[in-house]
Amino acid sequence: MSEKSLKEYLKNITKDNLVKKMKVAGLKYTGLDKTAIVGSLEEFLLNEQSIDKIWNSLSPFEREYLDEFLKYEETPKIEKLKYMYEKHDVKGSYIREIWEGNSKMNLLFIGKVIPLQIKELLKKYLTPIVIKYNALEQLTENDKYRFNIIAESFAEDLCSVINLASSVDLSLTKEKQLPSKSTITKINSVLCNKDFVFNEVVLQEYLSILGVVDTVIYESEGGCSDYDYRPFFKVEYFRVTPLGAFVLGMSKNFSYEEKVTGSGFTVENSFEIKVIDIPSNQVHKLFFEQFAYKEEHQQYCIYKISFTAVVRALDKNITLESIIEYIRSYSLNEIPSELVTAIHKWKKDSDKVVIRNITVLQTENIELMEELQKDHNIIKYMVNDLACAFEIDPNSASKVKREIEKKEYYCKH
Repeated sequence: MSEKSLKEYLKNITKDNLVKKMKVAGLKYTGLDKTAIVGSLEEFLLNEQSIDKIWNSLSPFEREYLDEFLKYEETPKIEKLKYMYEKHDVKGSYIREIWEGNSKMNLLFIGKVIPLQIKELLKKYLTPIVIKYNALEQLTENDKYRFNIIAESFAEDLCSVINLASSVDLSLTKEKQLPSKSTITKINSVLCNKDFVFNEVVLQEYLSILGVVDTVIYESEGGCSDYDYRPFFKVEYFRVTPLGAFVLGMSKNFSYEEKVTGSGFTVENSFEIKVIDIPSNQVHKLFFEQFAYKEEHQQYCIYKISFTAVVRALDKNITLESIIEYIRSYSLNEIPSELVTAIHKWKKDSDKVVIRNITVLQTENIELMEELQKDHNIIKYMVNDLACAFEIDPNSASKVKREIEKKEYYCKH
């Protein structure tokens, strides 16, 4: 949805309130109708010199208020307001709308909103956000074991969400197409760090997640600023990872050596894949969960490779060749020959029965059929002479497929 123009905002204001803005701006309004007043205010507020005069007329308190409002796209929180009121020795209620009345701020706000066109003109007045970090050769003894490194749970969390998305219907709201409440609940239920809430800062929420930095965090007792007293998780130290150095141009070389110790799975004689529950094995669990029956145990999972699992894989366009190749690539032990033989047999049987839509030329007269099959002008259009086929109810195709697979013949449909 596109942002409303300044003119659209002004049109929705009553004439009395428009006149009040004209008075604050020092503009002539006598004898003007509403349309003319809207045009006059629009021209005034989109003029850089007008905005400059408005800004220079504001008090230090009003400027800081606008600075906060524009940076965070919302009215400053009550803790911040209390801090600002005390800092600038401003009297009055924290909850009043400070742009009301004769303040020049009245011109910038339409209701509780600053229109986008005015925001763009105000950007140059915003104070820069200054972040200071001091280089540290070595962490203190108490902090050196507290690094929040991406490999600890990110892989498991990511794989869990991917698996959830592939196995459960996740819905969006109709109006804004955002994740619904039930979807958020499902995602939260699979995340490892669901009991922690991090302040949305670049280091912790973005760079750390992308693997650009490692961080040391602690729970702040005094909140995130001079005016916010609520505890939250704060970044105390960070270090740029080798990947981060490469991405940020600090290093020209980057190599990644995959740690395979302990990763992988074992294949049992009973066609069972045993996967130990460690983060590096999450990708293997994701692969087998697409088609194999899963048994959960305390420290490992068992995935059973059976004819039913093969049927499910083929229905998802996962080829038997890719299954064999995957098992060979990551198995920590030798694959039982019985499993390979069984998979090859299932592959051989997979093309035996097919349910498909075709166009059939049909007659109950055998002699007429023979005559038509000898006609070269007709036979050239024949795709296949169907000796081993019979007609079924098209609405029952799925039921027929299941009955065939009960006999351990894979049926394509």
